[in-house]
Amino acid sequence: MPNMMTPSNAEPADDDPDAPSSIRAVQMENRLIVFAVRVCTLSESLPQTFSGRHVASQLFRAGTAPAAQYAEAQGAESRPDFIHKLKIAVKELRETQVWLKFITQMNYPIDPNPEPIRKEADELISILVKSIQTAQRNHHARKPSAKHPPQSPSPIPPQSLFANRYSLIANRNTSSISAHFSPGFASGTGSWSVPIKSSHSWHRGCRVR
Repeated sequence: MPNMMTPSNAEPADDDPDAPSSIRAVQMENRLIVFAVRVCTLSESLPQTFSGRHVASQLFRAGTAPAAQYAEAQGAESRPDFIHKLKIAVKELRETQVWLKFITQMNYPIDPNPEPIRKEADELISILVKSIQTAQRNHHARKPSAKHPPQSPSPIPPQSLFANRYSLIANRNTSSISAHFSPGFASGTGSWSVPIKSSHSWHRGCRVR
């Protein structure tokens, strides 16, 4: 039987609040690797029967996947990608639990005992679920609130396109109109007047004779 690390001599779990996040990530990855080694040892000890070989294959696949998924999550391209990979790791751990329970029910004459490995899977799932919840809270906190969407810049009112005092001169058949705007016109509080220069002029859109 290969010499493998046990929970008593493995590195501490990543639930130490005083450790930096990078150190906790390394500790958690090492703990998942130790878990994978224990699963491999158990898989190789299963009897070489039809059911034993099938369970060994499924247990080996599910029990070794979480360490790889967690390592990939540390290099995730985005926070949603990080969350997705951790969820896959949790999914594989739960499948591992099912096969460990199945082995216990089958009463295979094996060593080591699958029960401590199943309890370790429980703890790993609990830690990863907390990490997922924290990442989801941080992700939603960065999104703008639906109740207070970001304000788009207001369109420039047409009045502001004019200066406070602006003169328009329109010619129509040698007749002219001079429009003078008061300083408050740009804000909508002023007024404007059109002195008529000839008998054929346009006054506020109406022809004046």
